[in-house]
Amino acid sequence: MGQKRIAPGKVTEIKASFSSGSYRRKVTKYVYVTSNDPDESTVKLTVTGIVKGGPRISVSPLDMNFGLIWVKDGFKDTLIVENTGEANLVINKVRMLGANDVAVRLVSDEVIPPNMTGKIEISYASNTAYESNRVKSIKGYIVIKSNDVAHPKLWIQIRGYITNDPWFAILYAKTLK
Repeated sequence: MGQKRIAPGKVTEIKASFSSGSYRRKVTKYVYVTSNDPDESTVKLTVTGIVKGGPRISVSPLDMNFGLIWVKDGFKDTLIVENTGEANLVINKVRMLGANDVAVRLVSDEVIPPNMTGKIEISYASNTAYESNRVKSIKGYIVIKSNDVAHPKLWIQIRGYITNDPWFAILYAKTLK
C-alpha cells in the first residue's frame, strides 16, 4: 500500500498478490479495505482474473480390472497419460501400492509436452510359488506424481484374480455369462 493515511481528495495505490495454485479459468477474489470513514468503514474490492497455463494430467481409465489371469501367462498392459494443459507435464514418479507382484514403469519420456501422451507399462510376473487350487486376489493402486498443481498425485485402482486352477477358471467363466 502506498500510504497508510490518505488526505481528503487524495488517492493511493493498493498492491495485492494472488497465488493461482490449483485454480483454473476465471477466478474472482475480494480485498477488504478498512478505514476510519464513518459512512463506509469497510469497502469490498472485487478482483477478477483468468488463470492460464500449467500442465494438466489426464489418464483413462482410472480403474483397471484385469479379470482372471493364468499364473503362467501373466499380463502386460499400457496406461496412456495425456497432457491436456498448456505447459510441459513432468512425471516425477510412478509406483505401485498394494499389489506386490505388479510392476509399473514409465516407458516414455518423463516430460510430456502439451497435447501429447506418455505411456506407463503395467505387468504381472509372479515369483510366488502357487499351491494347487489357489486363487489370489490382486488389489492395489498405481500412483502417478506430477507437476500438475490440481492433481499432483493421481491414483488408479487395479484389481483382478490370478490362478493356476482350471476348475476355478471354469466357474469364473460361468459367472460372466
